[in-house]
Amino acid sequence: MFAIQAAGWLKPRSFLTCLVATILLSGNAIAEPFHSGEHLRRAGAELQVLYGDVRLLRQPKLHQAHKTGLIDRIQGSLTALDILLRMADQEMGREVMSRLSETTSLKHSMASREYEQVENTLSVLLEQYPLRIPVMVVTDTTEALAIHKSLCQSCHTTTLGNVERPAYNLFEQTRSIPRVEMFDRMLIGVRGDRVTGIDNPLTDFQIMAMITLYSDGASDNY
Repeated sequence: MFAIQAAGWLKPRSFLTCLVATILLSGNAIAEPFHSGEHLRRAGAELQVLYGDVRLLRQPKLHQAHKTGLIDRIQGSLTALDILLRMADQEMGREVMSRLSETTSLKHSMASREYEQVENTLSVLLEQYPLRIPVMVVTDTTEALAIHKSLCQSCHTTTLGNVERPAYNLFEQTRSIPRVEMFDRMLIGVRGDRVTGIDNPLTDFQIMAMITLYSDGASDNY
């Protein structure tokens, strides 16, 4: 959809027009060179989504079915986290470290419902595996709306049901969580078992355009 040069970002060839800048959305400046490999992106996104899931889990009025689904999803992500982080280390050209101690600690903290400790451990890991994404000021959401109607509308426009893995209303969800977390959730796609898990077919540019649509548009109009 768009290309990158050493001097910056090129104008995208798309229905959408935007002003593009590259920033670090983890909130922490780092001195090491910019890396954008897929393993690092996946690691950063998984950590951010895990952090968001634990935050949701701590909500006092969370329905029990939703709580059960979140716990299952978090445990599933933790199972593969060590290998994902090691692959990110290798991709960045730094010493590959086993993260079994951290992932084991996370699993134990989850089992004992020490959710604050889980958040603290994830925060440390997020600093080590930051995710850089483009920030775009979108002025035309025509393509984003077409994508929403084609891929998302049928499942993600209703209110939550009392099921373990509800399909969230994307307009409501986008307005209730940080944008970087919403980007990460859309980047890694729908997670779950073989029935619900799909690969993400969208580019970064399309994801940011859809987040703009969900932030600014009224769901009743779509």
